[in-house]
Amino acid sequence: MLVCKDADNAIRWKVGERLDHLFEQRCDALSAQGAGDHAAVLSDGLTLSFAELDARANQTARHLLAASAPATASASCSTSRSRPTWRCSRS
Repeated sequence: MLVCKDADNAIRWKVGERLDHLFEQRCDALSAQGAGDHAAVLSDGLTLSFAELDARANQTARHLLAASAPATASASCSTSRSRPTWRCSRS
């Protein structure tokens, strides 16, 4: 679990909420506060802001929909430490 030392890390989810919706809401809130450039991913040589990660997630969603994946399909993504590429698959 990831936590921020200066934030309220109490559980904020409700039954039936989806992680992708919570993530989208958080990215939108950060952008509205002018903080969309804060780091969301820090990995060996790769840093992505919340805005960049949100853009990549939306790009992946559009790609899956263009490939005829149903809007309700689940997808998983993984990255390689050796190179900053994304591999996605639908389930």
